[in-house]
Amino acid sequence: MNSKVRTLAICGAFVLCLGIVFGILKLTEAPEINQDEEETVDNSFALYEYPRDDVSEIRIENSDGDYTIVRKGLESFSITEIESLPQNETTISAATRCAASVTAEALVEENPEDLSKYGLTDDLYTAKFTVSFKNDKYPQKTVYIGNSVPDNSGYYIKVDDSESVYTAKKSGLNYFTYPAVDYINTLILQEPENNTDWPVIDTLRIQRPDLDWDIVIENGLKGDIESEVTVISAQVMVEPVYAYLDITNSAAVTHGLWGLRANLAVAAFPSEEDFEKYGLDNPTATLTIEAELQTYKLTIGSPVYLKDENGEDTTTVQSYYGYYEGIDAIFLFDAADMPWATVMPADITSSMMTTNYIYDLDTIDIEVYSPEAKTYKFDIVGYKDDNKVDASLNGSEIDGENFKLFYQFLLKCPIEDLWLEDPTGDCFMKVTINTVGGHTDVLEFYEQASRRTAVKLNGHPSFKFGSDYIETLMRNLDAVESGTEIKMDW
Repeated sequence: MNSKVRTLAICGAFVLCLGIVFGILKLTEAPEINQDEEETVDNSFALYEYPRDDVSEIRIENSDGDYTIVRKGLESFSITEIESLPQNETTISAATRCAASVTAEALVEENPEDLSKYGLTDDLYTAKFTVSFKNDKYPQKTVYIGNSVPDNSGYYIKVDDSESVYTAKKSGLNYFTYPAVDYINTLILQEPENNTDWPVIDTLRIQRPDLDWDIVIENGLKGDIESEVTVISAQVMVEPVYAYLDITNSAAVTHGLWGLRANLAVAAFPSEEDFEKYGLDNPTATLTIEAELQTYKLTIGSPVYLKDENGEDTTTVQSYYGYYEGIDAIFLFDAADMPWATVMPADITSSMMTTNYIYDLDTIDIEVYSPEAKTYKFDIVGYKDDNKVDASLNGSEIDGENFKLFYQFLLKCPIEDLWLEDPTGDCFMKVTINTVGGHTDVLEFYEQASRRTAVKLNGHPSFKFGSDYIETLMRNLDAVESGTEIKMDW
């Protein structure tokens, strides 16, 4: 065998041996551990552990005062000091569960010489609670809650007379640092479960010092319109103007009290000083609703402004203090849930002067007094299922489709603003709309300065708009009579 072949054979055997050794090593090496799959070791341990069902009473002391949670039934608890107020049963139940069993994360120090560094002396502790059990079935336990640990995830605590200091998670101990008002239920008024259960609002009144008049809404339609138009509310504004409401824009104002929830309660059984402190002696707004022989009243107090990066107040209102009559507590509400503090009439009224559904129409009488007196009397029969209207004008049949366009133009009246005072001058045109359900709307038009027209709706000052619309309306009256094209623009 020549030297080259011998060398290759030796190298080949060497490589083969290396492969065998590598294979053996691979078979016998420890498997890799996926760090993501490692289970976190829980080193926590119970300082005491008793059944929550046996808790009878918890006495809580913290910087906001003292109060007692007592058992009221098999599953119910109540805070004695706020017993007459609605309470958050879920939060109270969680507190009783946490008091029944306390778990430590670690032992910090046994018998330390200085408990003050942990905030666990009588003058320094954050909170303490004493839990008692039914029929003294288990020993009474007192837990002292001291300072927060450096990473703010827990507290230093000690139990009973033991001098040993432990750490425990905040999640189970924060309940005992809360003031009693934090356990007040923040739901102001339950929202009806079914649409048929909503109360009928007879009168809604908003009073505000920034307005010279009240905003008053009544149940003006009273079910006398069998209309399928869904852009208007069943309520109508009667002060400061008479106007129908836009159902979308007005819903929060007319029905926002039902289902209203506060962020938190700030004072239980408030004193006169509390009312002054939170601006309720000189309120931002007062809402009063009369509905089905009940009165609902919400007083809105001082605003709370959003802070900037320097901690200074901005001009943006973040929340309001408020007091709901029937719950003797002052709450803090989101500004978005307090539309009554800022709403203006134009925000919630319909953009149309009248919204009677075309298939509900019976007659329309238009009396023009100037510049030339003329009367237009329309008789209408609507067939909703066929999307059809039969109409006559002054006794003569007219084209139904042309009439539909004319009525659409009438509804498109370009309301620019609300008109809060009686218009001057004489009425130059009156439109009376009657429906088959017996509802009547009367529109009276008055020419004002600067080519503006003011309108009274059902005898009340309501709207104003540009006079260009009136000129086109007059031409369209002639067009619907002659069967020619209706102009939709002005």
